[in-house]
Amino acid sequence: MKKFFIVFVSALFVALALTGCGKKTKGKGVVNLFTWQEYVPDVNVAAFEKATGIKVNYTYFSTNEEMLAKLEAVNGGQYDVVICGDYIIDIMNEKGNLLKKLDVSKIPNYDSIDPVFQNKFFDPENKYTVPYAVMFPAVLYNPKEISLTFDSLSDLADPSLENNVVITDDPRANIGLALSVNGYSYNEKDTSRLSEAQAWLRTFRKNVKAFSTDDPEGFVVNGEAAVCYANASQCKAGVFRDSSLDLKIAYPSGIFSQQDNYIIPANAPNEDNAYALINFLLSEESVRNMELNTYYQNCSKHAKSVLSKEELETVAIAPEGLLDSVESIENVGTVTEVYDRIWTEFK
Repeated sequence: MKKFFIVFVSALFVALALTGCGKKTKGKGVVNLFTWQEYVPDVNVAAFEKATGIKVNYTYFSTNEEMLAKLEAVNGGQYDVVICGDYIIDIMNEKGNLLKKLDVSKIPNYDSIDPVFQNKFFDPENKYTVPYAVMFPAVLYNPKEISLTFDSLSDLADPSLENNVVITDDPRANIGLALSVNGYSYNEKDTSRLSEAQAWLRTFRKNVKAFSTDDPEGFVVNGEAAVCYANASQCKAGVFRDSSLDLKIAYPSGIFSQQDNYIIPANAPNEDNAYALINFLLSEESVRNMELNTYYQNCSKHAKSVLSKEELETVAIAPEGLLDSVESIENVGTVTEVYDRIWTEFK
């Protein structure tokens, strides 16, 4: 559910690729990276390859659910590093035999992680995951076309927005949207409450112009839609893509947050190279490039200090107190089947 626009390339980073990363790795080989498209910036990939001689095979998925299905199909093998969402890691833990217990002694930069992003519900003892980025949704809109201000998520279903809203192709985020509007948890298991959410989605469907995981903001920038409900990073990208449009971002009440994390699958074929890549991407310069290219808030202690005041304006840093007051999407167990049926009908 990501799409990013490269806004910064650090030539110095490529030249000094291992600054802060420890001794240069001499080994050759490959590392198979599996995550959303452009979630790891090209500049970081190129710098890692130049510094280590290890080739990055970067393959993509569109949803956490797609990732899990592919990883299960290869029994936790084929891929070396996966970057995926928190609730899906909880599901992977429940299934067993998919995650490798990490040896943090092989990740010298592990101490750079901000403790606020550790000890989470999906990995309370930090055995399997390394935090990468935190995200939360927002609304990008053109105030010249609509009068709504999106203080509440319910504004997305306003009749004036018929065929004028773009959303990401994300089942849990959008069913959660319907649950939240109705006053329920994003992780609701009560089927009667889920039925209420389903009814709201039927009404909301008239407003949905398109599902776009990769470029929801592009519809607003290009004038094809007045609104998109997507990751805040995508909304930021829309604002900066054409500043003359004076597009606005709103953070409605009732939104959620999600944390993406590095994992190493249980049967990763290139385990040492996986550790090398994760460690490299935890360096300060990697963090800087990640934020300036993807607009996401990194989970590093250096997430803010590596950017100037002006650069921080381009990153989707959570508003003060936001992450303390929002829900995370979690594993709903067997009720997942109900969510699947709701999503199939909605689409």
